[in-house]
Amino acid sequence: MWLGLIVALAILAYQLSGLVANPGILADDYVEYWAAGRLNLSGGNPYAADQLLPLERAAGRKTEVLLMWNPPWTLALAMPLALFSYPISRLIWFILSIAMILMATNWAWTLLGGSNQKRWLASVIAFTFFPTILVLRIGQIGPVLLLGIVGFLHFEHKKRYWLAGAFAALLAIKPHLLYLVCIYILAWSIGRRRWGIFGGGGIVMLSATLAAMMFNSHVITQYLSATMADSPLVWMTPTFGSLLRRLFGFERKWLVFIPMVAGIFWLGLYGLRHRADWLWVDRIPLLLLVSVVTAPFGWSFDQVVLIPVLLQVMIQLFAASRRRIVYGAIIPYLAINIAAFAIHVRYTDFWLIWLAPAILIWYLLAQRWSRHATVPLSG
Repeated sequence: MWLGLIVALAILAYQLSGLVANPGILADDYVEYWAAGRLNLSGGNPYAADQLLPLERAAGRKTEVLLMWNPPWTLALAMPLALFSYPISRLIWFILSIAMILMATNWAWTLLGGSNQKRWLASVIAFTFFPTILVLRIGQIGPVLLLGIVGFLHFEHKKRYWLAGAFAALLAIKPHLLYLVCIYILAWSIGRRRWGIFGGGGIVMLSATLAAMMFNSHVITQYLSATMADSPLVWMTPTFGSLLRRLFGFERKWLVFIPMVAGIFWLGLYGLRHRADWLWVDRIPLLLLVSVVTAPFGWSFDQVVLIPVLLQVMIQLFAASRRRIVYGAIIPYLAINIAAFAIHVRYTDFWLIWLAPAILIWYLLAQRWSRHATVPLSG
């Protein structure tokens, strides 16, 4: 925890120094949430490019306008932060993002069976993960999704289903990214009659939507009109769906949904196989991986939601035993992150299409290694 805080403060100091030197330096992806929140508070259209552009320019953004494609309930999070000037709001969001990652990481470490003596390792893993650094640098909303996943696990484990549902509702900010998790939460809740999950999630989503509509009664129709007129599918994101479009025709947007079909088919088989012994803490890492790998749309920074996967691998390997196996897992992990940084600096995000599949392969191999590692670590 302390190491994580030190790293966070160092990054914060870096951001502050950049702000002093150039107030427009923080006009990154977060500007879309801030501008959309401001517009909605004033009764404007948070999904209209012509209305967003002046606000984003005033915040210091010099490139193309950024649209917020998230559903209207996301505005309940954006509006309070939009009350502040952009630089102050951006730094508040930066601090909140670090806090959410730390909270989620520590909850996940405990849930996955990590020891208190090695709790510092959780922060090291989380803050050396390429998507974590990127999501903090550009101000994206991934930390909220991470907190939603781990919060659901935390309160489901405690059998506090209303709170579990409340945290699960946060996944609706980007439902396409974690669609398999969303589907199985719904199916599992119905099958086990965990109606509190529906209650908690429903209250959060309804309250958030009503909060957005209090200032702009047309926000839902504005969102629907924007998504019908255009969509983020115009971008080539690091997903297999985008790769299919690149190979067989960029105009064939429906190709992005083919990996989803494979993911849903896998979920059906996996869910049936483990229906009797389903424990969310045990199953969530693979569910997260397959969901991200087969998602129709998503960026490399969205993969911050895979932190629980990394923690589970490290906990199992350090508990298992053989030093060579531990190093055999850590070295590929470091190599994956270094390669991701190198490619991100020189090329577009699409060329990180290998990142999520590489983590999936690394996870499966590490699971196999940990099962065969039975000799305790010496020294």
